[in-house]
Amino acid sequence: MTAGLDAALLHALAVEPGSAAAGLALFFTRFGDAGPRFLIVLLLAALIGWRRGPRRAGLFLAIVAGGALLVLLLKSAIGRPRPDLLPHQDIVRSASMPSGHAANNLIVWLAAARLWSPAWGWTAAALALALAVGLSRVMLSVHWPSDVAAGWAIGLLWVAGCLRLARRG
Repeated sequence: MTAGLDAALLHALAVEPGSAAAGLALFFTRFGDAGPRFLIVLLLAALIGWRRGPRRAGLFLAIVAGGALLVLLLKSAIGRPRPDLLPHQDIVRSASMPSGHAANNLIVWLAAARLWSPAWGWTAAALALALAVGLSRVMLSVHWPSDVAAGWAIGLLWVAGCLRLARRG
């Protein structure tokens, strides 16, 4: 049922290889890659620990690590192939559903924003960054749009659920 919509959106959002838009998409994809994200997580944990205390820093690390594990398990269980309608503009080695870039970046940025400050401006900035990273994956033709939407949904539900459980404890 979503195959036609996925294909139409993939064609609509894909960018021309070598274009300025492709360069911007690659920038956001690289920013959201696991290596930079790992360093960012360590920095954010230190900042959260310094400003909000070690309990919140530990909670942040637990949310991020648990979310990453959840995404890996879901990718393995679902095993959806990558789109093959257009040439991939990034090297990909794992299954397509859910998008790890979309899910993991939403988890990192949203958890950091909510644990750093109750101000909604931080949350809006976190969501905008996660949106840019996720969209970059479709623009580079390495994910179906539904993979990215699923990643965002999983990330949002994971962070919201973890924070709700933490407030109860």
